[in-house]
Amino acid sequence: RIALFLLPYMVLDAIVESDDRRTAVELEIVAVLHDAAGGDVNEDGVNALAGASVSHGRTELAAQTIFTLLDQLKGWSDANKSKDPESVRIVRETLQGLSFTLEARAAQRCGASARALMYFEDYLRSNKMTLNQATSVKNQDIPDTDVSFLATIYQGLAEPDALASIPRLRATPQPEDQLLQHEEAGEWEEALVHYESALQRGEEVMNNTGVSVAEWGRLRCLQGLGHLRAVQREVQSMIRSRPDAPPTLAEAGAAAAWRLGQWDDLDSLLSKIDTDTSNHVNCGLKRSHRQTAVAPSALTPSGVPLTVGVGANLNVEIPQLSADAAVGRVLLALQKNDGDAFQSACSSARDAVITPLRAASMEGSYLRAHAALVQLHLIQEAETAWNAVRLVNEAKSAAAVTKTRIPMDTADIPLVSAKELKSWDNRLDRTPPNMAAREPILALRRTVYKLLGAKSAASKTWLEQARVARSAGHYGAAQLALLESRSETGMSLPLALEQAKLLWAEGRPHRAVLEVEEALRDQDAILAHPEHAAKALLKLARWSAVTGQKQKTEILKFYESVLRDYKSWEKSHFHVARYMDEWMKDATKREMGGESGANLPVSVRRKGIGGDDEEAIDYLHETVREYGLSIKFGHRHIYESLPRMLTLWFDIGDRFYASEDVQVVGRSGAKLKKIFTEVMAAINSFSDQLPLYKWLTALPQLTSRLSHNEKDVRKLVQTLVIRLLINFPDQVLWALVPMARSRDVDRAASAKQIIASARNGKADTTGMRAD
Repeated sequence: RIALFLLPYMVLDAIVESDDRRTAVELEIVAVLHDAAGGDVNEDGVNALAGASVSHGRTELAAQTIFTLLDQLKGWSDANKSKDPESVRIVRETLQGLSFTLEARAAQRCGASARALMYFEDYLRSNKMTLNQATSVKNQDIPDTDVSFLATIYQGLAEPDALASIPRLRATPQPEDQLLQHEEAGEWEEALVHYESALQRGEEVMNNTGVSVAEWGRLRCLQGLGHLRAVQREVQSMIRSRPDAPPTLAEAGAAAAWRLGQWDDLDSLLSKIDTDTSNHVNCGLKRSHRQTAVAPSALTPSGVPLTVGVGANLNVEIPQLSADAAVGRVLLALQKNDGDAFQSACSSARDAVITPLRAASMEGSYLRAHAALVQLHLIQEAETAWNAVRLVNEAKSAAAVTKTRIPMDTADIPLVSAKELKSWDNRLDRTPPNMAAREPILALRRTVYKLLGAKSAASKTWLEQARVARSAGHYGAAQLALLESRSETGMSLPLALEQAKLLWAEGRPHRAVLEVEEALRDQDAILAHPEHAAKALLKLARWSAVTGQKQKTEILKFYESVLRDYKSWEKSHFHVARYMDEWMKDATKREMGGESGANLPVSVRRKGIGGDDEEAIDYLHETVREYGLSIKFGHRHIYESLPRMLTLWFDIGDRFYASEDVQVVGRSGAKLKKIFTEVMAAINSFSDQLPLYKWLTALPQLTSRLSHNEKDVRKLVQTLVIRLLINFPDQVLWALVPMARSRDVDRAASAKQIIASARNGKADTTGMRAD
């Protein structure tokens, strides 16, 4: 830390003191940047791919030190341009003398994509080129090689919109631009087609590695699709046919081997890595930077996810070794029950991650550091698994002596190890729900569960992986994970429910409904998984309403069954309320159009919400109550539930006020008064039960109705706003003060009355608590 603190001062003194020292500093900076860029930039800043980095683990940290130094020098020159203009001129000349493309490529290779974009934009401006060609005057177009590098930066930043604009920067759009978009979006099937096409064209082997770019891309796509056995077969075949293949190829096979639990293959691949490492340049163990759709592996280049070249040939940096080999080595030692090898592997894996993590912390980039944090997460759970496996082995030895069985929990995990693994669920919940973060974690846990003999727990990891893949739109990988889960423990209700969700996401709604119905016919499965049965019934009700396969009475029975067993589910109350709300909207249209019964439109009859002469107002109280209960039991749907509940309340208040104004009598007037009284009672109850911070989300809607025509509605709205103002003055005053100066006399008087009541601490009958 002391050296980093003194470095900018010493460099500043050196470059200002004499030209010789200034030249020496420039040469040192350029040497570090060249090393960080992998030696792939020549003196003119043109991509040459001439060699590779030779300083291994410290390269990224040294490059980040240079980047920080350049930032400090630029900051000093900006702050002292009027105090010491001569020194500032020398510093700026030094900074401007560095190649922007060299800085950009070094930053991108280190994983600092945001910094790489900054340097690359400086390069474009210095050459009178522009990214926004519609608004700026330019002297020349951006060369295709620069556009290709810009695409890698946007992919590193996970900017799909920017990637979509890349073809517009080229004189002639290239088909490889679409490949970048496919990989960024995780569309591995489409990307695989591009790589297969490149292989059929006979793409040449690049840089004497023995493996072409298209072959690397094909392996990456297979891993993204979850075809791990195909990856392992491909790697083994390529290694046998190409003796000079790089160690990174063996590591790609190792990544698939430890996920599949193929320990013999993993051992041989790790031995090959150890043997071949010394014979290849740029084979230091480095962690892979942010990857968009697959787990960190040798299949994704470090810092440069993919570079597309000009014409038909693909152009990508040679993949570097990632942390997958380290994780495989840790798990292999765990499987062999070798304590010394396990500790050594964990220590080596952690040391390999710490250096790039330090570099990312200097940049202050969470995105850049996240991949390293995932690797540390894996190492920590591997150490926890070691303790669990050790306890199980000791319990097995004791059980063999006493001829008893080891007690298991519901997931087939031995109870002696449950304490070590109890935090795993919470740890997984704190990771981003994407494939890049969760796939390696789930794969490691699956391996550990198999070592513990917990097939049910291993099957659940496949199920969770299918859920994550489906949410990301990787339907092929999700289906493969479901098949693996089924092969572990057979069909179950949670598996059938996830299969139905996947069918629905794929656009096969009727097949999804049938899948749920078939699962709910198995009474043993319902008794074994009552919560999942309720979820399946809730899905069946929602999907049946959309597809029109059930009538209103059947759908309401489904909802009633779920609410009877699980009254505190926010989701169930919300979907019941939304279904009845939709029924009310259609009923209102029928009343306005004079339609009823058999005269209903086909679209209404298909939804199963028509077919009788009930009025829309008949379900108003129940709809408001269900919306309120959904807000009471959660907040996931609050931005839909609360505004709609208030809208229904305000509307019925307006209708009741209008009916009193024209003095509606008879059955309709009594019915309207009854419904209004019930809704007011429900809102009164929720005003006391719901935490105040939830009402704060609807503050604009509440303040807009401070002068509501109906006196009971107006009084309750004012009471709610007074409570909010007392407990959250910083947020509410901004809305009330301008309203107090409104030209509308009633609105201004209401706002002033609320401010005065809050200032005096006036309490209402239900209190003003914020909890």
